[in-house]
Amino acid sequence: AMTCLDKAAQKWKQLGFTKEILPIYFPLRELVFDGNDEPTSLTNNLARWCDNHFLNVPAQQFQYWLERRPTLVLLDGLDEISSKKQRQKVCKWIKRMCIGFSKACFVVASRATGFRKLDGIELELPHLRADIMDFSPTQQEAFLKKWFRAVYLFGLPPEGVPEQQWRRQQEEKADRRSGTIIEFLKDESNKAVQELAAVPMLLQIIAIIWKERKHLPRSRPALYDAALNYLLDYRDREREIEPLLPVEESRCVLAPAALWMQEELEKDEAPKKAMHQTMQPVLDTLAEQPSAAEFCEYLRDRAGLISDYDRDHYVFRHKSFREFLAALQLREDSHQTNRMETLIGHFGDNWWEESLRFFMSKSNDTIFDRFMGLFFQSPVSEQLDAHQQTLLQHLVREAPRKKIDALVEWLNNDTLSAQRRRYVMDCLKTIDTPEAIEAVNKADKSKMDKISRDYAEDIVAEASVEQESLIPVSKTDILETGDSFRNPIEGNVEYIKIPGGIYKYSLSGEMVTVPGLYFCKYPVTNKRYRRFIAYLAGKDKELAQRLPFNRFSEVLLTFAKSIEGYNKYLGNDPGKWQTELISIRDEDKRFNGD
Repeated sequence: AMTCLDKAAQKWKQLGFTKEILPIYFPLRELVFDGNDEPTSLTNNLARWCDNHFLNVPAQQFQYWLERRPTLVLLDGLDEISSKKQRQKVCKWIKRMCIGFSKACFVVASRATGFRKLDGIELELPHLRADIMDFSPTQQEAFLKKWFRAVYLFGLPPEGVPEQQWRRQQEEKADRRSGTIIEFLKDESNKAVQELAAVPMLLQIIAIIWKERKHLPRSRPALYDAALNYLLDYRDREREIEPLLPVEESRCVLAPAALWMQEELEKDEAPKKAMHQTMQPVLDTLAEQPSAAEFCEYLRDRAGLISDYDRDHYVFRHKSFREFLAALQLREDSHQTNRMETLIGHFGDNWWEESLRFFMSKSNDTIFDRFMGLFFQSPVSEQLDAHQQTLLQHLVREAPRKKIDALVEWLNNDTLSAQRRRYVMDCLKTIDTPEAIEAVNKADKSKMDKISRDYAEDIVAEASVEQESLIPVSKTDILETGDSFRNPIEGNVEYIKIPGGIYKYSLSGEMVTVPGLYFCKYPVTNKRYRRFIAYLAGKDKELAQRLPFNRFSEVLLTFAKSIEGYNKYLGNDPGKWQTELISIRDEDKRFNGD
């Protein structure tokens, strides 16, 4: 939008427009629905939004612009409409707007979780999709260098110090500070923070904490804890300003309000009066008792945690802080009757996804065990799509303490469906403690179908490998292993024998004798796939030593010609990827001095 507004430099040309274009921004969470729960007209919504922000632009003016002028309409935050049904209707509404205003170009912004075809939320008209990717390590490095330089160069040099000398000194300080955090993020032992640093907003928070405290937390919840403490307490104290409330008390007031917004309002913005009414009863229990209005002004003007959305509403500056605070209150309320059951009912709803993850990351062993027991009792666990299965594994992985009693009980339950039983085994596999693996090993296999029995055996076999190493196995041993064997140098994966015999060759029609062959049943798990990607990126040093990439590329090249026909069948150019492999191989040889 800002690019389009730079008329003097005609920067709108950078976006591919041939004529000057008028940008119009509208947050979809402000969309008004009529009595039939259908979105009202775009022009009326735009006029209403302007009025809320002290601008007087009538609907007729927007109608004129949209019909007569080239316009770029930016519709922001589809995911911030909490109701799936309303999001589905908004997608149809957008389609009508695109057809009705032919001179306008529309851009719709959403979190990935809020725009899923599986939920029936899609734009049923020709469109281009662009995904904003996480920062690469190179982009993280560039951001941190620029951010620290901007911070250290803010202000004026001390009296008597030449500006150029001061700038040089400040840039050196900034580069030292950014260099230290860059090295911290490269360290494989800080993997949890590495993943967070890929998110631009979180990377900025990481930079702030590093600048002020000179160390970083090593987990997602710990990072948010540190960020909240910094905003609510440390920043003011460093300026020798007394915070309005101690940080613990501020969090006690904020958490119930955040959960109220999450659960009852189901919106990112909250009416100011209602927010004050929600906070005041908690404030009244404290020794210091500021009014809710005074506390919100402090959160807005000094802590910078909330802001005025318009004259009548507050909004958290970063949505994830509201989700984190809501999770803190959920943990506090987890013992209440039906609280856990209600929370589990939200599983799979993208509006609740982050709060669920934060909640589990703040749980203890009792909460974890109770959650798992109730989860597999709930209908929501009967059939999980791929996204929900991934979410379940996130919850298990991020829980700090994992008691497995409920999971073991469900694993051996007579009434459990085969699908649910495999979900339970997935959880135990992710926990990956000796007790969890032993539970899978000792499970009553008579209650399982063949797929579940095979999966249980794979889990136990893979976990039984103490250390991957080159173990000599004689050819005779392999030939005498019968119908299958497990290979200790590949994580105990199973090789299954395909019996030999006399077969009619499909191409020539001749009868041929084929010897028996062992084929590997090699499930592509997330763990293996991530390791392969890390190997290709040169990050898995152990695997790179055992299988140098130049050797790997040589192996691929040996059978490149033999699968040329298959490549043509797929519509690919076999020579193209063959050339790329040769280039990679030669580059690898130069790098390794071969």
